[in-house]
Parts: sequence; structure tokens; C-alpha cells
Amino acid sequence: MTDAYRGPAVVVLGDVEHHALVDLSIHRDSEWGRISLQSWDGVVDAAPEIDWFNSPEADEVTLRMPDGREGRFVATAGALGSGQVEICGTGPAPFGDF
Repeated sequence: MTDAYRGPAVVVLGDVEHHALVDLSIHRDSEWGRISLQSWDGVVDAAPEIDWFNSPEADEVTLRMPDGREGRFVATAGALGSGQVEICGTGPAPFGDF
């Protein structure tokens, strides 16, 4: 089972696409041998001019993987102007095995 992805992706912020490198992982909690909770998070390294926190589109960010799968996320930490932010996925992971 693939629980991680490291490589290229596209960040869609509003109507603008930004090429990025990502380092992502899926976290699964098990209860009695069954998966009861799944979340995903990681780091996005993209253009330093992206305003992850004050842009009106910042709550509408999509991550598009090379295979076309997409997932929504929010930026949770990072320094303005660095281009690198920590993220938390807000739905199904756009990578990994289902």
C-alpha cells in the first residue's frame, strides 16, 4: 500500500496554476484491524510569491497530481515569501492506493 508521494504536482489557487514539488503522506489509524480514520498532509514547495494565507482564494486550493487525481488542502504553516508551506488535506488523498 502506497502511503507517500514525493515529486511534482500542480497547485491550483483560484484560476492560476503553479508548478510545485510536494512531499506528502497518508496517515491511517486502525481499530480492531480495520482502518477507522485516514488523513493526509505534507509540504508543498512552490513559487515564493504565492500568498497562502491572505489570498481570497486561499481556502479554495487544489492539488493536482501527475495522474490527474486532485485533492483539496489548506496551508497550515509556513513563512511568507518562502514558497514552502505545510499543508493538511481536506478530503480524500489524491495519491496512494485506495
